[in-house]
Amino acid sequence: MDIATYNNYQVSRIPYKVQELGYSESLSDILTDPRNEKPITGTIILILSTYLPANVKSKAITTTEAINMICDFFINECSNLELSEIEWIIRAGIMGRLGTIYNDISIDTICGIDGWVETYYKLCRPQRPEPKNKIQEKFSGKEITESEFLERNPEFKERVRLRQLLELAKGGKITCEHAKEFYILKGLTLDDVKEDMTVYSHNYFALPESQRELFTESQFINHQHCRFIIENVFKSKI
Repeated sequence: MDIATYNNYQVSRIPYKVQELGYSESLSDILTDPRNEKPITGTIILILSTYLPANVKSKAITTTEAINMICDFFINECSNLELSEIEWIIRAGIMGRLGTIYNDISIDTICGIDGWVETYYKLCRPQRPEPKNKIQEKFSGKEITESEFLERNPEFKERVRLRQLLELAKGGKITCEHAKEFYILKGLTLDDVKEDMTVYSHNYFALPESQRELFTESQFINHQHCRFIIENVFKSKI
């Protein structure tokens, strides 16, 4: 999906088989691309509000709060998904292809353990492996890879690195050096890092002893760094 298509995204018929889905930018690709004009949240809400009310078997998810929670879940927890995948998941879920709908469709039906998203990751996405050399951009009809694009456009390297740090944070693999790098990329200083680490350390020792026995101070601080990165990677100002 190119930028123009994304900015004019409309819910439409999608393939019944997941193997037939085309490939496009992931949510994180879209969110970190400065050329995108329309907030990604609006597009996800469009998909959710189109399909979820189609559930006539039981009460549908229609409240603004519930829709926003599911939207935030996709952006913060599933940013490697593409918009077409989200549309496929919701459509297939409504049809009962991602698990039997016994009662009302609720937030946990979609986002919870063994929910639609988790089932998609486990059973469906493996049937749609990513191409080995995924094309990222096209210029004047000539296809180029991500590495070639970054070589020609070094100003985008920072955004790519932020995306990489986000993936590390989601996997709980952030180190203090990674955290320092993130702070600098977001326009903060090493003093900001030290100040936040002092707060994290204080919070650790304020925990009940029974909780502190579960993890070390270093592990607690790294966990806080991961949360900080996930919560702030797409914010223009911190």
